[in-house]
Amino acid sequence: MSGFPKPTKAPAPRTRDAGLVAKIYAAILAVMVLLQMFNFPELINIFYGFWLPGGQVLAVALAGIVVTAEVLAVPFLLGMRLSPAFRVFSMGLGLLAPAIWLYSLISVIASTNAVRNSGILGSKVVVPPSLTVVFLVVALELLAIWAAWGLWPFRTKKEKS
Repeated sequence: MSGFPKPTKAPAPRTRDAGLVAKIYAAILAVMVLLQMFNFPELINIFYGFWLPGGQVLAVALAGIVVTAEVLAVPFLLGMRLSPAFRVFSMGLGLLAPAIWLYSLISVIASTNAVRNSGILGSKVVVPPSLTVVFLVVALELLAIWAAWGLWPFRTKKEKS
């Protein structure tokens, strides 16, 4: 008997659209994380410039958590063979990443701080924080919710038959 979890095949998507949405969301996350990791120390400085309560410690934590969440959300979205626990964890991280961006952007827009870059596409592609970016992040969160619904890792009895 092995103590390691057994990877299982991902359940089929509920609809064809859900699988497509998950792949689109995975591609968007991949582009975001590549641009953010291109100059990660600058991403930390961008988060620090948001003046979030917690200062440098929260800036480092949020930058690390959001990039890690974006990377680890991709296996769930692509339907890779994962253990059931990691499939749920990966799904949760896919929901968490845009939530962190939403919190950060709303905080910086609500403050009187003049920030030039939202950091959503890293430090090389300057995307100023605005309501438009907030709406785009809300759209990302909706994509994440749609993908989580469509690729839900557990099936009910009605769905199994």
